[in-house]
Order: sequence, then structure tokens, then C-alpha cells
Amino acid sequence: MRAISETLRATVAVFIAIGLSPGMADDGTSPGNVPQRQASQPPPEKTVLWSAESVMGKTVVTRTGERAGRVVDVLADGSGAVQAAVVEVGGFLGVGSRRIAIAWADLRFASDKRDTLVVELPRERLSEAPEVKKGEPVVAIGANTGKGRGADGTN
Repeated sequence: MRAISETLRATVAVFIAIGLSPGMADDGTSPGNVPQRQASQPPPEKTVLWSAESVMGKTVVTRTGERAGRVVDVLADGSGAVQAAVVEVGGFLGVGSRRIAIAWADLRFASDKRDTLVVELPRERLSEAPEVKKGEPVVAIGANTGKGRGADGTN
């Protein structure tokens, strides 16, 4: 028993001498080879996630700042990935307006306004977009598509 105690003491002394704590390798990794974050490294970036509810009602503008409409629905595919936003465009106070689907990849949050989305498509493309009608397949317009694509990402 005394030999084990002396061996343990000698091992701890070696760890202290070389500046390691027991259970940590000299390459800065723990026993499971998980790298330890250095104090000088910045913390990992945080991804900001938006709930569908928080996107609803947001104003949509074109790249030139022209008002295009407002978000009235968000469409996801079978895996849950958001594919498109349904935007109410045209009309006045809801009269004469229509709903179109815009590919989610062509929308971004305005850097200066948290309540605004910017669509990366010209206004002419929006006016040519097929209308979203209840009970019919949805076709979302996008920059990388001809006339549009299905909400599931297919052309």
C-alpha cells in the first residue's frame, strides 16, 4: 500500500512540475481528445433563430427599399426546413391584394431594421409571381428559378 501511495505522490509531482492537471494530456486535450478552448479564443458564434410567429406580419421591401408587402405565412417542407414565405402584395388595406410565395433563400432580415425583410428579387418578378391559392400546390418564386418552384424545393 505504501508503494502505491509513493507512486501516486510521484505522479502528482510530475504533473505539477510540467504544468498539467491529472487527466489532461500535454497537448491541451482532455482524456477523450476534446480540445480545451483557450482563454484568448473568442467564444463560438451564436446562431439567431426566429420563430415563425415572430416573422408573421413583417414588412417585406425590395433591395431598393420599395415596399413589397407583408409576411402572412411561412412554408416548410417535410423535414421542417423553411422553404418559402407567403407574402401579401398589392392592394390597399387588404382590398385587391394577393398572396405569393417567395423562396426563403431570397429573403433576408434588414440589417438596420429588425421588423423588415428584404427580398432579393426585382418588383417586376413579384408582380409576375403565381398566386397562392388554398388547396392548390404552392409555387415559390426565387432568384435561381425560372417562373418558380414548388414549396418542397422542386421545379
